[in-house]
Amino acid sequence: MVPGWVRLTSYANEAAGLPADVFAHQPQAVAEGHLKVPVAEVHHGLAQAPDAQDDAESGITPGKHVVVLDG
Repeated sequence: MVPGWVRLTSYANEAAGLPADVFAHQPQAVAEGHLKVPVAEVHHGLAQAPDAQDDAESGITPGKHVVVLDG
């Protein structure tokens, strides 16, 4: 169960809230350093999701805690 104050975001090759042409430029902007995305840590596999949640809740490391579903 996710507490009500925790904000989760996921993307599965879609961005309903953004026009496709705007979203398409974001990866390049990140790669070129024009857009900063503060990533605290990258966790691999669904088994590490609880660790990512614990890290995010601790607030010790600011930024996004990303869970990548390797496959």
